[in-house]
Amino acid sequence: MTARSYLALVVLVAATSCNQGPSLYHVRGTVTYDGKPLPAGTVTIEADTSKGNDGPQGFANVKDGQFDTQQAGGRPCAGGPSVIRINGYDGEPRNEMPKGRPLFSGFQEARDLPRGDTEETFTVPAGAK
Repeated sequence: MTARSYLALVVLVAATSCNQGPSLYHVRGTVTYDGKPLPAGTVTIEADTSKGNDGPQGFANVKDGQFDTQQAGGRPCAGGPSVIRINGYDGEPRNEMPKGRPLFSGFQEARDLPRGDTEETFTVPAGAK
């Protein structure tokens, strides 16, 4: 192998390894509010940087208590220590509120998600605002 060929190989390997990025995983499951399936909402999953985790934010819409980051508008997330934020709506669309009237906003929970696709259940208490 010539020096030029070797250099090209090193550059190619370095370029492909730099573009790998973190592994991302899909999360699906259920969200209940006040003991019932949440009619509509959003689930946002962020890597908990305070616990040394890093990675892009995941996202899923909630409909009839179900969410899945693989569905339209969803985005996978990094596993590991995470902060989950949930916003809930009554599911009755109005003019400027496609998901309906807000029931609560910014409910937050810390959870250590597996580094793999997973199914999770989130329970939002009735008193959440």
